Amino acid sequence: MKTNFHTHHALCRHAVGICDDYAKAAITSGYEELGFSDHAPKDGIPLLGLRMKEAEFNKYIQDVSQAKLKYQNDLKIYLGVEIEHWYYPDDYYQNLLQDLDYVILGQHAISLQKDDRNLKSSFALSNPEEIRAYGEVLCDAMSTGRYDIVAHPDLFLNGYITFDEIAKKVTKKICECAVKTRTILEYNINGYRRSQVLVNNKRVPPYPRKEFWTIAKEVGVTSILSIDAHNPMHLYDQVIQKAEEEFQRYQLRVVQTLSEIKAYRQGK
Repeated sequence: MKTNFHTHHALCRHAVGICDDYAKAAITSGYEELGFSDHAPKDGIPLLGLRMKEAEFNKYIQDVSQAKLKYQNDLKIYLGVEIEHWYYPDDYYQNLLQDLDYVILGQHAISLQKDDRNLKSSFALSNPEEIRAYGEVLCDAMSTGRYDIVAHPDLFLNGYITFDEIAKKVTKKICECAVKTRTILEYNINGYRRSQVLVNNKRVPPYPRKEFWTIAKEVGVTSILSIDAHNPMHLYDQVIQKAEEEFQRYQLRVVQTLSEIKAYRQGK
């Protein structure tokens, strides 16, 4: 790998290392571009888990900016966030997303009521109504044009393990929405670090799932390979090597650099 746009930061409280640590590791591993996309703050919603506070957002921006300047001769560094889609007035997003280089949608929780009440973790969706809602939120989000990349789009399969006809329809809907809106779907390597699940008598990562990405290939999505790094040591290791090999088998249309991301989003 020469680029990674899904990189976290100690401010989220479930990752280790600041920008300097990840930049050094990236340079050592031969990276050319590194994008930081820590979890955007949203105070007052416990289910979203540990993440930076709204008052810490400027500290995050400053740390990325300092690393960008410090390592400008060795590594291109970009500022982004990973953020959920909420059915809020746009001012929430305008306040957070201005001056960013790119934005990742990471829908870690959903609500059947399309608000931030009665949320359920996207890791624990377990019935058809919930995974349909997940697919609908992702499509609604992509239709806004706000998000460049959808992180772990197959996350709903972490809890809804059986890939039945309903899962197939949700997958196809997500992929078709991505193509229609020119949104990039992420093949998330961090899933390889999670506990495996039993599918057809075989132990596999909960995501990325072969069934999802086979359909993604058929629909014609554009994809990006991302580490979802929560530790500088994860920027290149045997897990990444294995994931790269499996990802390449799908022969998807792939973007790797920020200029390629922006060109695709603009229809070029």
